[in-house]
Formats: sequence, structure tokens, C-alpha cells
Amino acid sequence: MACLWCFFLLVTVLQVSISLNKVELSVGESKFFTCTVIGEPVSINWFSPQGERIISNQRVIVHTEGVRSRLTIYNAIIEDAGIYRCQAVDAKGQSQEATVVLEIYQKLTFLEVKTPQEFRQSEDAEVVCDVISSPVPAVSWFYKNREITSEPNSRLQVLPSNNLQILRVSKADEGVYRCEARVEARGEIDFRDIVVLVNVPPVLSVPQQSFNATADYQESVTFTCITSGSPDPQVTWYWKGHVIERSEQYVLNTLDGGKSTLTIKNIRQGDGGPYTCRASNKAGSSESQLFLKVFDSLEENEAMHLWTLMCCYLEFHFREMKDCSIIMKNSSRFFMGPTFNFCFHEAAVHIYKLIILIGPPVCRMEMYGDLFFTIYMASFVL
Repeated sequence: MACLWCFFLLVTVLQVSISLNKVELSVGESKFFTCTVIGEPVSINWFSPQGERIISNQRVIVHTEGVRSRLTIYNAIIEDAGIYRCQAVDAKGQSQEATVVLEIYQKLTFLEVKTPQEFRQSEDAEVVCDVISSPVPAVSWFYKNREITSEPNSRLQVLPSNNLQILRVSKADEGVYRCEARVEARGEIDFRDIVVLVNVPPVLSVPQQSFNATADYQESVTFTCITSGSPDPQVTWYWKGHVIERSEQYVLNTLDGGKSTLTIKNIRQGDGGPYTCRASNKAGSSESQLFLKVFDSLEENEAMHLWTLMCCYLEFHFREMKDCSIIMKNSSRFFMGPTFNFCFHEAAVHIYKLIILIGPPVCRMEMYGDLFFTIYMASFVL
């Protein structure tokens, strides 16, 4: 009789088991666990690592049917880690439970690593490589298939944030850098290649003959700017502060070698004044000012008083340069002398058309030197 009673006690005690005892899951993965009860349970419940009874939601679902209950975790997160309990209760209120340990780890994940990454020449660059994992990954940097080591006084340093610092970055530092991350415990490894670009501010130069230009009415003149920089600068021309657009009068051209030209056609008196060439790119801008002088036309002043010259003899003598003189003769009524160019002592003299319209006859002479501009006036010799 005693043996029968013992047998009855054995078969009425609930037995609870879970299909797995310990599970490793990476962030974002999903898993389910099955809890099986031997006996006649009144209820089967799952409890979280925080000790709270789990109620189904969109991400964590409990499904119980008879003596089995299934816990499903979708898209696991780090906070899901811990010990889960499956508890069964019989009609007498007695409970039995089983547990499963869930470990969540973060796989190597690169967070929005941008490429290319751009920097301004001469600044201190920080190439960003944002990578996470659990445990914390070991990060190495490579350039041209060689590992970058953080040596003292080196321009290239791997920072505690795992980013790469390049001091006083230059155009020579451009290229592809590799950010490699490893988790030794799992033998996990991954990398990202990052293109580094170095932007150089524009450098602008103007040929000496373009600094100051003169032209007669209805003639044409061309200004030239030469630019360099990275990326290639965009050139914009201005006249008295206003942007110059392409038109029949204004011809804009971009040539090889960073050369940009502005040609002004059919020049009018009002076209004179300051012109600006501005070069711009991501790294900055630079500009230079040029000046156009427009001479009056003969046609515009025919009604004005003119000096009558039957024969004109014009002679210039340079006291400072005794070895050089200009002699021009013309027998026409108005002196429309040709253009003369000659050089001496690293300077150039350029005599433009000589038109005497009002007042005592004079002529214009312009001397150009290094960033130097002077106008001389001289009287006609009759």
C-alpha cells in the first residue's frame, strides 16, 4: 500500500523543461524557446530577466497550447539579455520552473561610414570610422596596404575613438584608407574603405597685360584669369559688383590650364571701370580686380571744336632713359597714329591711337611695369 502511495506522488509532481539551456544571439536576430510540462498544469507563464511576467507584444510573443508554451523574441536587442523562466502551476497552487540563459552580443557593425570624406588643405583632418560590437572591437587603419602605427610625433594617429587623425593634411595625403575592425573572442573581422579628398583653396593670377586695359569705342577687349585649386575652381566675372552673364556683348570662355577669359565686344563709353574675376570652390575663394579705360570716339565728337593740323610732328624724349626716343610723323588732319610697342629696362611703353578732340593737342602714353601703371601727357610739336 505504501508503494502505491509513493507512485501516486511521483506522477502528480509537475516537471518543467526548456528545449535549450543557453543561447547566444546577435542583435537583430530572432529566436524561440519551447517550454514543456509533464503533468497537469493549470497555467504556464514566462518571466523576463527583470522578474516580470511576459505579456505578448509586437516583438515578444508567448503562445501556450496544452502542456507546451513557446516564447518568441524577434529582432533581439542588448536589453533582452538575461535569464528567462518558464513557470508551471498545478491545481494545488504548487509551481515548478525551468530557466534558459540568453546572451545577446553586438556583431561588428559600421554606422554610416561616409566615403569620400573631404578636408581643407592644411587643417587637421579626422577620418571617421564609427564601428560597434560587443565586446568592444579592436580597430586598425591601413594606407597603401601598410598598417598605420601611432608613433610619437607622427602626423597620423589612431585616436581613442578609433578615428584616424591626419595633422596638417595635404594633397599628398589623398587616397583610400582602410578601417578594419576585429572581435578576437569570436574571430569576427570586417572593414570599410574610405576615400579621403583634400580640397585646395583657389589660387588666382592675372597676366600683367590684363590688369589694366584700354580700348576705343566699338572695339573689343579680352581679360584673362588663370586659376588653380582642387576641386577645379568656378570662375565668375563681375562688373561694378554685378555678375556678368553670357550675351552678345560678353563672351565667357573656359580654356585648358585653368584659364578663363572675358571678351567685351562692341565697347561703349559706359563699359569702362573695374572688372572682377572671382574663383571659388569648396575650400574658399579668391578674386582679382582689373580695369578698363574706354577712349572717346571721333564720331561722337565731330561737332566739337577741333584743332586744325596740316602736319604733325611728335617727338618724345625720356630724360631718364636717354638712349630711347619715339618719333612719329603724320600729314593727315587728325593724328591717328599706329600702335607702337617696345621694351627697355624691364618695362614696356604702349602708345595707343592718338585722337585730339578738344583743347590743346595732347597724346596719351602708358607705361607698364611690375604692378605699375602711369599715364604721361605730352604736347604736339607743330
